[in-house]
Amino acid sequence: MSTLVPTRPTTPEALPSTDAPLPRRRRSRDARLVLVLVAVTGLVHGLNIAGWPAYFDDEGTYLSQAFAVYGGDLAPYTYWYDHPPAGWILLAPLAWLPAQVVETQLVAGRLVMLLCSMVSAALLYVLARRLHLRRGFAAAAVLLWALSPLTVLESRQVFLDGLAVPWLLGAFALALAPRRGLGHAIGAGILLGVACLTKETTLVFAPAVVWALWLGSDRRTRAFDLVGFTLALGVTGGQYLLYALLKGELFSGAGHVSLVDALRFQLEEREGSGFILEPGSGAHGILQYWLSFDSLLVIGGLVAGVAVLLRPRTRPLGVAVLIAAAVALRPDGYLPFMYVTVALPFCALALAAALDHAWSGYEHLRGDVGPGQPRERPYQAMAFVTTLLVAGPVLLGWPAQLRTALTEDVNQSHPRAVEWITDNLSTDDVVVTDNTYFLDLAEAGWDPGWGVVWFTKLDLDPAADRELPDGWRDVDYVVWSEAFAFATADALPEVSQLQQNSIVVASFGEGAQRVEIRQVTP
Repeated sequence: MSTLVPTRPTTPEALPSTDAPLPRRRRSRDARLVLVLVAVTGLVHGLNIAGWPAYFDDEGTYLSQAFAVYGGDLAPYTYWYDHPPAGWILLAPLAWLPAQVVETQLVAGRLVMLLCSMVSAALLYVLARRLHLRRGFAAAAVLLWALSPLTVLESRQVFLDGLAVPWLLGAFALALAPRRGLGHAIGAGILLGVACLTKETTLVFAPAVVWALWLGSDRRTRAFDLVGFTLALGVTGGQYLLYALLKGELFSGAGHVSLVDALRFQLEEREGSGFILEPGSGAHGILQYWLSFDSLLVIGGLVAGVAVLLRPRTRPLGVAVLIAAAVALRPDGYLPFMYVTVALPFCALALAAALDHAWSGYEHLRGDVGPGQPRERPYQAMAFVTTLLVAGPVLLGWPAQLRTALTEDVNQSHPRAVEWITDNLSTDDVVVTDNTYFLDLAEAGWDPGWGVVWFTKLDLDPAADRELPDGWRDVDYVVWSEAFAFATADALPEVSQLQQNSIVVASFGEGAQRVEIRQVTP
């Protein structure tokens, strides 16, 4: 009698999938760890969020545009397609409730950014696990990102880049989902499309998302997945073009703004920042600014991004890091200081993945991986990760930077100035200010637009000739702050006239935090 001997399956279809969902017990451990990591992120990013960093004019711009959404507009002034509007459309409902209770409207926007950071922390851990990082190293990726002083600086501020990060990480997580199908590919396309409608520069990461889809898709359905992803991305992002077309503002023309003109300005006419490695250039100054807060993620993340290309599973991550670096290295492109916000999660993930790879090599050298032996020594791995997480940041000065972020109040002049204005001025007075005060005064009763006026509009918006026919002479008061620093006679002559023909009636703070209330004296 013959005995049937079971044989080991050898066909790819018969082999167990490495992308199988995690067992319930392991998922439970991951869920508990995610809750801890999200709580740590919320604590570090939330403490003193109103006090540091200093309020920035762009934050007020996006919040004032979110304010305009309540009235059915995309901006308090003419919307000129400088950025797609999904970011502040989402910001509007999320900021509404906290705006009812906070002292300063910018704090409401920063609380929305705190929510984005907590969601990003959870998605970063999910993405790390789907890249097959062990639990300790996946947690390390989140902590490297969340505790970086540069991350805290950039992610607290109300910037479109920070609003786009959760959508971009979500697209990657869906592209790498276990047992993914056409629905995951379509979902990844939709999320990447929303990220692009939040901050258009995230589109450059599309090749990395496509690579992630290609890596895990079955070759029999790969074409369907890629077509589904492309169509979903195109339909989602195409709504921006459709909006401009329906408004009659897609192409250039007399008497109206256009998407084409905005793109021409962004790509051709806008002054570049110079080469990032050339001393003295604007881009090099921005690089030095980033490095002053964190060289570990900026430089170490780039090096790790190259290293993770050695393993097929982490190559999409390496591609994402290198894409971010390539855009920053353009010879004469425009490089804003908040650009690094979107790159930081991938840099942290690349560093953690490189550490994970190094630990795997250490295990093989010790002979810890083999027949009948455990695949890892978790306590040793955790000790290794903990040592690196503590030693590296301490040597680079993270604790001192974080102490500043958690304790220093550089915005205390702001609420005092708002209180003085609302107590001493009439809502019939025309007040010119930067955008950090715009929304506070609009909430206090000033007409948003030409009752409280964002200072750049006095010179740059053609509507000012109609609303304020005598120019600076129609202005009653100016809230003068550091945001006006570039208002030279050549750049903004009307605003410069305001400074020359006004007297200080109240002031708050010292140095860079000084705010002056000036009465215009024609």
